[in-house]
Amino acid sequence: MTKLLDAHLHLWDPSERHHDWLDQEPALRRRFGPEDVDAGRYELVGAVFVQADCHDEEALDEVRWVDELPADDRRAVLCDAASTVYGIEL
Repeated sequence: MTKLLDAHLHLWDPSERHHDWLDQEPALRRRFGPEDVDAGRYELVGAVFVQADCHDEEALDEVRWVDELPADDRRAVLCDAASTVYGIEL
């Protein structure tokens, strides 16, 4: 099986954080976590998590949420607004 590293993965949970863009995408207004990723015929071996554009004051919480995913779901490498844009150390 061919291995895949997803270089741009968004995860979100609108019950925990505000994502204004979801107002225009009602079908996506639900939690989207690692269990929802479908790599098709590939073996997903990792992913680069990219922020899902929550409110600025929620960015660090978003990163913590991804960081706290169970070990078997934590295939994400953090690439986030909290550290890169706001200079917050994790």
